[in-house]
Amino acid sequence: MQNANRTAVFAAAALFSAVTMSTRLAAAGTSSSSSGAGSPSAVPTGPTHAYSVAATPGASCTIHPEGVTNDASLSATVIAPADGKIRFDVAPAATAAWGTRLTLDCALSNASQTFLVDLNDSSTFTSESAADLQPIKTGVRPPLTGDLTAIPASQLVRGQYPLRPDANSPIYTKWAQHVTTSVDLYRAIPVSILGLHNYGAHHGNWGAIDQNWSGFVQAAGGFTNGTTSGYPYVNFALSGSDLYGAYEALSLAPDPQGCWTGESCDDSSFWAGTGGAWVGSDADSFSSALLQHGFQFMYGGVLTLFDEFYPNNTNAVAAPGPLSPGDAILLEGYDGDGDCNYTTSTPSNGCFTWENWSEGAWAISDVQPYPSGATFWPASVEYISEWHPGSGTNDNATEEQMVGTALDLNGTWHPDPGGSSATDPYVVFFGVDADVDPCCYATWDNGTTDDPEDPMKFENFQCGPN
Repeated sequence: MQNANRTAVFAAAALFSAVTMSTRLAAAGTSSSSSGAGSPSAVPTGPTHAYSVAATPGASCTIHPEGVTNDASLSATVIAPADGKIRFDVAPAATAAWGTRLTLDCALSNASQTFLVDLNDSSTFTSESAADLQPIKTGVRPPLTGDLTAIPASQLVRGQYPLRPDANSPIYTKWAQHVTTSVDLYRAIPVSILGLHNYGAHHGNWGAIDQNWSGFVQAAGGFTNGTTSGYPYVNFALSGSDLYGAYEALSLAPDPQGCWTGESCDDSSFWAGTGGAWVGSDADSFSSALLQHGFQFMYGGVLTLFDEFYPNNTNAVAAPGPLSPGDAILLEGYDGDGDCNYTTSTPSNGCFTWENWSEGAWAISDVQPYPSGATFWPASVEYISEWHPGSGTNDNATEEQMVGTALDLNGTWHPDPGGSSATDPYVVFFGVDADVDPCCYATWDNGTTDDPEDPMKFENFQCGPN
């Protein structure tokens, strides 16, 4: 049992049976998935296609429907990578809102470019296939040698090794195993998905019942319940000394089953991140920017990696090698400077890595810019299964399970609340549809929500459409 001051705040909901599966995270090199983990590409991976426009490398490009310049929900900012190609797609649920005629306003220093794209006129863009969107191999990471505890974090980051977790973390033993072996390194080819966000927590009179989030949120500064809404806010006054600069989550790769029988499905995702919870109180609150990445099921049964520095748009990323349901994947995200060195100052970039610790010995990284004009107050850490309510249902995904830890700006690691040495207070969110039917039930390994014990487990139920 955890300390009394960490009592969970959670919704009064019917207790559904927790997912029953073996704790394969402990092995992190074996898997017993029914779909055959260990075989290459056991599930289809995405993204499957993209539109691209050639801009100047490094240019900041704002994409919006032609003639629409004052609607933030119909605007996306993309930084042109080294090859200058702005790659994008439109989320299936957003095609009507975005239309088929788009404007790209790009700027770099004092130079500007404007591109008009008609999605019905292939002469205005280049069409890229799944083969064009495969990650680029950048090298091989050599094994570390010597005293692993003596290597500075800055040296680990420069060498593209994951940050060293606390020695008491269940992730540490696996980390030590995998940084002492060779790993193929890849750079992502991200596709910006217009009209799609993995939102921050729903804010409203729901208590801890949330329309889109299911999972656990921790905050070293604790929470306060809204006096009228009952909503759990991160305690602003106590959060400033314990902001988080990085997170690591050892996750099982989910197994997307596609839509529930007879239904179309909206986008669903499974991720870890920092900064998504509301901060303050009913009288005075704000929503922080959200640094997050993980897995996305935008195309039903297709498993896609994604990252996002919300309120910037979601980016879809293809896996560079074998990826099977049940594989142990390390998710690492951190605040980065202009070169993606870890920083404890206001970041210029969000820096993301997925590393397969079960098969293939690969790691893929991506960089996304700080969202212009946003407030980033990473006083919370999130471990979430999410559904984006709309005209369809949630995705029927299985195998969702993870353990995590987060690094504060003072250099201290904070295990997720289920860790044996955990001290951070936490809340539990339950995703529901418009009829308050559950979308996903998140529990600890022992099947409870108020007796923390790793790993975190997530079971999806059909809900929606809204």
